[in-house]
Amino acid sequence: MIRSMLVGTIIDGRHSGIDKYLLGFCEAAKDAGVRLDFLTNEIYPPLREQLAGYGFSLIETPSLKHPLRQYRAVKRLLRGGSYDSVYLNLSEAFNATLLFAAAACKVPHRIVHSHNSGVDRTSALSRFLRGVLHKLFRPVLSRLATRRLACSTLAGKWMYDKPFEIVCNSVDGKRFAFDGEVRERMRREMGLEDRRVFLHVGNFNYAKNHAFLLPVMEEILSRDKSAVLLLVGDGGTRPGLEEAAAARGLAEYVRFLGIRSDVAALLCAADGFLFPSRIEGFPITCLEAQFSGVPCLLSDTIAPETKIAQNTRFLKTDDPALWAREALAITDGERKSAVLFPESASFEAANNKKQLLAILREEAL
Repeated sequence: MIRSMLVGTIIDGRHSGIDKYLLGFCEAAKDAGVRLDFLTNEIYPPLREQLAGYGFSLIETPSLKHPLRQYRAVKRLLRGGSYDSVYLNLSEAFNATLLFAAAACKVPHRIVHSHNSGVDRTSALSRFLRGVLHKLFRPVLSRLATRRLACSTLAGKWMYDKPFEIVCNSVDGKRFAFDGEVRERMRREMGLEDRRVFLHVGNFNYAKNHAFLLPVMEEILSRDKSAVLLLVGDGGTRPGLEEAAAARGLAEYVRFLGIRSDVAALLCAADGFLFPSRIEGFPITCLEAQFSGVPCLLSDTIAPETKIAQNTRFLKTDDPALWAREALAITDGERKSAVLFPESASFEAANNKKQLLAILREEAL
């Protein structure tokens, strides 16, 4: 049975949806009696301490910029660490160094989990080249994995040419439940009492398509000067977006908040949630927003099963004026608690934990 698992790859525990997911996985592994060692490219001390609280370890290896070095380092770990399983969470098939090393070392349980549905790179050339590599490695990855998981149907079809299982992303719904007192406090502290507040939460990268929100805000402001857009997160495209916002005269209306630990409170403060991503596997932030009850406007590239609330709509990202009209329409009413579909129970953290426990125990047979 499974006793010890090598997991790849985590960044800092807060940088991405995959990181959040992996921290949730710790609970299931602890209950199943499975020891985890997490691979990372650089040790982040607070994450190391957090994992140590579970009795788990964080191991630094070379980055994917040096695939051969990483491959050799992972093989050394697998040969010396008595691992009987690996669990790889990834977005592109050719980044599966851990899987290839595990197959070479004859590790019996090799689980792969797909978390995206496309290539997240700003350069069109880079997207093309990485897309070609992904297609080349896709059948190899599908064959070497002993179990194929995906966060959505889109993510599964992107990653595998063989059957796969859906393991839902999840959140603690109670943590993100709407609280009117928190809403009033946050809006007062941020000077937003009389503003129409839109919110986006996500890393600044090509996939999230932040630049589309600037013309949307221009259209919104032509109809309502009280509007403000809060952008939570950080990343490579942030500096350029800040410059573009200032050049468009939007510096007063678009606020860059950086990485925040109070997203639940910000969702309470918001009137609407805008998420115009180009590609996604299954965005956890969209679940958080819907559990909070904030009206959501999402791009139609996002998996349909993401919709778990009545006040969520999907639109193509080719018409900023349409997004502005819809954004104003969905935020005209009073903020209320979430009205969720019955399917929302599938995305509660407790259900996700049951799924993962079942997988760990089945793999142990």
